[in-house]
Amino acid sequence: MLHAHGICIAVGALAVLSACGPTKQVAAPRLATVTIAGTTFQLEVADTDADIDRGLGGRAAIPADGGMLFVFPDADTRFFVMRDCPTPLDLIYLDDDWRVISTHVMLPEPPRRVGELDGAYDARLKSYISDGPARRAIEVAGGTISRMSINVGDVVEPIPPR
Repeated sequence: MLHAHGICIAVGALAVLSACGPTKQVAAPRLATVTIAGTTFQLEVADTDADIDRGLGGRAAIPADGGMLFVFPDADTRFFVMRDCPTPLDLIYLDDDWRVISTHVMLPEPPRRVGELDGAYDARLKSYISDGPARRAIEVAGGTISRMSINVGDVVEPIPPR
């Protein structure tokens, strides 16, 4: 079963994770510090339905050491799409042990057409599917995976808060 979050599609429990969408941020984001391929990142934490739905939506740019950590209640096959997202993103799926199970380069999609219904828009977006059960996902600025040579099997190291 695919587990995701965002707009539900009428196919059982199938849903779509939006990498980007409208943002209405009201509070300062919670941050998690992680090390990816020897580089430290400060990632906004998305672990509630509202945070996951909001994602990195509406961002014209992502800092080189920033991004978002999506935390799901369980490990399952998931997928993201680039809904209403104007900037390229790299996606890293992680298992329970913070090991990279798949990566994707996500490019902006053609914008929503005037009068286009959500279902029709979502149906034409490319899906970026995890290659196994993902407990977490990380989105970073486009080009990060290539620049840092991030590979399946690498381990992301969470740094506990002080």
